[in-house]
Amino acid sequence: MKLVKKTLNWIVLRLPHREFVMKKLLPRIVSSFPVSLVYYPIYTRIARKKTNAIRYSTLVIEPFNVCNLQCTMCAYANSKREKTSISMDLFKKIIDDAKIVGIKTVCFSYFNEPFLDKHIFERVRYTKNAGLSTSIITNGCLMDKKIIDEIFDSDLDSILISLDGYSKETYLSIRKGSDFEQVNANVKLLIDERKARERKKPRITLGYVMQKKNETERSHFQAKWGKLVEEIAWGQPEEFDTAEDIKNRSGVRTKKLSIAIKKGYICWNFFNNLTVRSDGKVVMCCSWLFDDEEHVLGDLNKQSIMEIWNSERVQKLVEMIRNCDYSKIYPCNKCYGPFKLSTHNWWFADYPKGGS
Repeated sequence: MKLVKKTLNWIVLRLPHREFVMKKLLPRIVSSFPVSLVYYPIYTRIARKKTNAIRYSTLVIEPFNVCNLQCTMCAYANSKREKTSISMDLFKKIIDDAKIVGIKTVCFSYFNEPFLDKHIFERVRYTKNAGLSTSIITNGCLMDKKIIDEIFDSDLDSILISLDGYSKETYLSIRKGSDFEQVNANVKLLIDERKARERKKPRITLGYVMQKKNETERSHFQAKWGKLVEEIAWGQPEEFDTAEDIKNRSGVRTKKLSIAIKKGYICWNFFNNLTVRSDGKVVMCCSWLFDDEEHVLGDLNKQSIMEIWNSERVQKLVEMIRNCDYSKIYPCNKCYGPFKLSTHNWWFADYPKGGS
C-alpha cells in the first residue's frame, strides 16, 4: 500500500496542468454516475479509517490579525475582531503541543499579513528548532531586502506570494492598496537572492486566485513566472467562500457544480489542518473567516490540542463529518470543499502543496 501511495504522489506532483486535473477534472469524474457507485464506498471507507483518531498534519496559525490590503475576494475587510498579536509564550506552548500530537508543518497565515508581525522570524526559528517545517503566505508588499535576508537566515522552508494579476491594472483592481511595481520587484529580488546564495529553500509558490478580472491573463502570468518558481497555485475563489459571497463581492462568474453524490465526501481540510487565530482560539477551518464564538472549537490559552480534539463539541463534529452529514453544519453546508477538494485528497499525502 505504501508503494502505491508513493507512486500516486509521484504521478500527481508531475502531472501537466495539475491544478486543472486535481481541482476540476478528477472531482467531476469520480462524482459522476456510474463511477461514483464504485468509487464512493471504497474511498469513503479509506477516509473513515484515517479519521478514527487525531491526524492533524498542518498547524495554520495567525500570528497577528492585521493585513495591509483590502483584496476583493478576501473577507478580511469584514473582520470585527480586536487586533491582537499572539504572545511568544503562548506561541511556544502551541508549537510544543503541536509536535506532541504529530503535526509536521506550521503555516503562518489565516486572515492577515504575516510580515506585519514583529516576532514573525523569532516564531519561524522556534518552530524550526522544534523540528517542524515552516511556511508563510504573504502578499509580498513588505518583502524588502531586510525581510528577504531574514527569510534566509531563519531557514524558512516555503513561501507563497499572492499576486493574482499579470498587468498592473488587473492586479490593482484585485489587490487594493498594493504597489504593483514594488511587489514584482520584491518577488524577483527573492528569486535572485536565492540563486545567488545557491539555496534550495524557501520553496517559492505564486498564488493566483482565478476571477473574472484576471482569467484572460493566466497564460501571460504563466509565461512570465512559470520557469522562475516551483509552482503557480491557480486558486478558485469558491474554495474559500460561498458562491453567493464571491458573486456579491467581486463579480466572479460561478457555476453550480453538478454533483452525483449529493452527500459529499469526508472533509480533508477539517482533519488535516488545525487553525488557530491570533487570540489563541481554535476555529473550524482555515478557509473561512470566523470572528464569532459560535465556531470556536477551543482555547489554547486554557486547553491542549488533545483536550480540544477530545472535547464533546469537536467529537460531535468529527462524527457528523465522518458521516458526511453536512446539512447541519455551517459553513460546511455552503462549502465546495466536501464536493471538490475532498473527492481525492485522501489518496495523496503531499497534495495540495504550496497552500493551494
